[in-house]
Amino acid sequence: MKSKIFSLVLLSALISARADADSGQIGAAQAKPSSVEILFVPDGYSYVTHINAEILKKIGCQYMVSDAVAASDLLTLASNARQKTTNSDQPIQHFETRNLLVFHIQHEKDLVVSYSKEFSNLSHLMGSWDGEPVHLRIGLLGQVRDVIDRAKLRQLNDKAPQSCGSK
Repeated sequence: MKSKIFSLVLLSALISARADADSGQIGAAQAKPSSVEILFVPDGYSYVTHINAEILKKIGCQYMVSDAVAASDLLTLASNARQKTTNSDQPIQHFETRNLLVFHIQHEKDLVVSYSKEFSNLSHLMGSWDGEPVHLRIGLLGQVRDVIDRAKLRQLNDKAPQSCGSK
């Protein structure tokens, strides 16, 4: 009898964990970032080349949130921006990375969330969550930049455009 109860409890936990993973919440609930690096291309800037994460790190506006509580709040914000997709609306693998969040988590590998700019013909941002294609709510872009403004973070990349004002 005890083994049947244990099996049912284990099965229930596995189903619950799978549902959380499907909704994108499991990583955010377990991860406790110590800091987060924020990179983006300012609105209105165009480049001749396709921007990826490596290029963005060289030319993009860069900010660092070193407070663990604020970093966790940003992770929750990003996690809540993940959207469920239907089979007919699957995320695409390739997009131009114009925004990047790198969550530094102690004793674990970094969690990387990258996403596109807003497009008037899309109801979401194209993105990648630790290498997996996802859709993100459009409001994420403004919310992250609001965090930069409220915290009065200093822009760190001397190769970035002079107009790195976050909005």
